Amino acid sequence: MMMSDNVLEDIAGIVFRNFQKENPVIQLLKQMLNETETALNNLLKAIEEGIITSTTKQRMLELEQTRDEINLKLIKEEMKKPTITKEGLVLWLKQIQTMSLETKEHKQRLIDCFVNAVYLYDDKLVITFNYKEASKTVSLKEVNGPIIECSGAPYRQALPVGFFITLLLF
Repeated sequence: MMMSDNVLEDIAGIVFRNFQKENPVIQLLKQMLNETETALNNLLKAIEEGIITSTTKQRMLELEQTRDEINLKLIKEEMKKPTITKEGLVLWLKQIQTMSLETKEHKQRLIDCFVNAVYLYDDKLVITFNYKEASKTVSLKEVNGPIIECSGAPYRQALPVGFFITLLLF
């Protein structure tokens, strides 16, 4: 599937659209900022109408400090999300497309990119991936040959396109 340029374009498009969705933390911070700005504006209107006390001044200072803290958190959160383009995703996928599964170096790069950890139990193998804290359990019956004689390569099954899209999302 990865050898088809159309599939790569589709995967890049889906990943890019999902990447564009806003982080829930950023949404919450923007909502908090909006509420703080509204409170500040209401307080300013009260001051303009002549309602000013020591409590009003103290509350205004608190709201301004809260606004500044939220703005700082918002900037930090937005910096965590790298900037990507659909073209950049396509280029990255094309690099994966050119990798040969015959070389140990390319196999290692693919594993480093997509696999977080592998846990071997008496009756199963659990692979955790670098996206959405997801994992896949493979029974030892699915492994090609007896476990002692095998080179570690699991039985190859065709994976659905959705698997690769989810894998690339995270």
